Amino acid sequence: MADDRTEAMILQKKFYGKPMELALELNRICLTKPGVVYQVFMILDNYSTVDVAYRFLGRTGEAVLHKLAVTADGFILCRLIYYFITSIRLDVQPPGFHPKQIDEFKSRLNAVVATQTERRNDGSQPRRLSETEMNYYANYNQTAAVLWESIDVNVYSATAGTRNNFDPAVCWQLPMSGTGYVVYNQNDLHKDYPMTKRTSFKDDYGYDQIGTKETIEAMLHIAREWANLNTGRQLQYGDISRPGGVNTPDHNTHNTGKAFDIRPLRKDSQVGDGAGLKYTQAGIYDQELTKEFIRLVRRLYPTNEFYFNDSGIYGKSEFGGFVSEAGGHDDHLHVMFPGGKEI
Repeated sequence: MADDRTEAMILQKKFYGKPMELALELNRICLTKPGVVYQVFMILDNYSTVDVAYRFLGRTGEAVLHKLAVTADGFILCRLIYYFITSIRLDVQPPGFHPKQIDEFKSRLNAVVATQTERRNDGSQPRRLSETEMNYYANYNQTAAVLWESIDVNVYSATAGTRNNFDPAVCWQLPMSGTGYVVYNQNDLHKDYPMTKRTSFKDDYGYDQIGTKETIEAMLHIAREWANLNTGRQLQYGDISRPGGVNTPDHNTHNTGKAFDIRPLRKDSQVGDGAGLKYTQAGIYDQELTKEFIRLVRRLYPTNEFYFNDSGIYGKSEFGGFVSEAGGHDDHLHVMFPGGKEI
């Protein structure tokens, strides 16, 4: 794993400007070196990523995709390509690909991801980041880019932050999905993430769902117990920390690997990047189910605390001792394990 990124950089340089040749090479090695293929897609710029992804899929049969996704690295790769195909803007789609062909790619990948997600639900395990990945963030922590915080991507304003001490224990990645939960806005600090405008603070990986091993295992535990309640609603996990706890530009906290964001519960079953809501959205926001989530967490982890701005929760005596309001928490709960509360 430590050499995957180095090998990927060699391939990217060798086939620079040759998307078809690169796609063929990735197709050739995808079953034996899925980690290298994943790193290639992480290195490529936004347009090239989509171009190569389309050409890669055009040469990869569904049986190969299923075989690829059985492995941990291959499953992550399939999820990554599915993200590219389903969320990239129309203006970066390469010419020569008919919309029906793109829909067919989406359908094939959806079948692979859904099947393998179901198989993995009960056995989701945190992934420890490689030495290469952690070294990247340790070095990134010394750059000026990491000093930006509280960035408003709509008006390009920013506040300078501080450099955090690098904590190697914050190195465990939450699986992309599992029993009782999905994730949203994953890796949205990646340099080519389409929904973010500012570039100065981004990094090559964009990882922001990284925690201590205890935190990630607890989140998986909470989600499994939530599924046992048969609510019919999946939890939607958001940001945790960046690797090492380095400063993150979209939060003033999230530096310990011991706190995570989660969306309020909905009255419908929508999930995904477009399924956010505020507690003020009557008819969609489910206050009672959100209360049930808080109760479950406190039963499992009695010392946990929360930020959430619904006064119908923090203003009630049942929750007042451990749920409090905080700026910016209308559309998500901030859940803190011991050691995860930051001022």
